[in-house]
Amino acid sequence: MAQASLVDANQVYFNAVRNGATKPSSTVAISDVDGLQPALDGKAASTHTHEIADVNGLQAALDSKQDAA
Repeated sequence: MAQASLVDANQVYFNAVRNGATKPSSTVAISDVDGLQPALDGKAASTHTHEIADVNGLQAALDSKQDAA
């Protein structure tokens, strides 16, 4: 199957909606959209962690908090 671009996929969707469809009538595989898989691979997982040192100013903000009595 020929590679589609994200613009092509969006155009198919908008044409379907304009013609009265509430959902696209077909699906497009991730592999059929140029650059989509690498773009998804570059996203962070929905559950992930960071070290305190990785967040600018976090340690100073924590240090300035009053200790619990």
